[in-house]
Amino acid sequence: MAAAPFLIGSAAHAQGSSAYTAPRNAVVDASGARSVAVEAGAGSLRVEGKPGLKQVQVSGMARSSSQQFLNQIKLIAERRGDVVFIKADIPEQNWRSSYDNYSAALDLVIEVPQGMDAEVSDGSGDTKIFNVGSLEASDGSGDFSVDGASGTVHITDGSGDLRIENVGGNVSVTDGS
Repeated sequence: MAAAPFLIGSAAHAQGSSAYTAPRNAVVDASGARSVAVEAGAGSLRVEGKPGLKQVQVSGMARSSSQQFLNQIKLIAERRGDVVFIKADIPEQNWRSSYDNYSAALDLVIEVPQGMDAEVSDGSGDTKIFNVGSLEASDGSGDFSVDGASGTVHITDGSGDLRIENVGGNVSVTDGS
C-alpha cells in the first residue's frame, strides 16, 4: 500500500543574527515494514532501534543561514511497500553565487523498531547508528559509528572517523580516507 508523501514544514525563528532553525518531525507506521531507507544530506544523523516500537519516529531540526532557504528544507517520510522511506530534502547549494554565506542542513534523529534493517545514505555530518538489523550505508564525510547491528554491515565511507561495534554478522568496509 503506497501512501502519499508526508511533508512537514513550519514557521521558523532567527537565532542570533544569521542562523534560522525550524523543527521537521514525522511519524510513519512500521507495521509489516522490513526496513527503513534514509537519504540524509548535510546535518547530523542518528538512527536508533528501540524495543517495542511499532512506528518510525523522526525528529529533525532544519538549519539555514537564510529564512528563504530554511522554508525550502523539507522532511519526506512515507511508506513505500514494506520500506519506510525518510529523506532530507534540502535545496541545492548552487545558489552560493548569489548568497556567499549560504548554508543549509537538516539534523535528524530517527527511531525505528529494534532490529529493523536499515539502508542509509548520508552526505555530510556525523552519523550514529544503534541497534538495527542489517545495515547498508554510504557516507560522504563526517564521523560514522555503528553500535549494535544484528545482521551484516556494509559501509562505504568517504572521509572521517569510522567506528563499528557489536555486530552479529559479517562486516565489510570501503574507506576513502
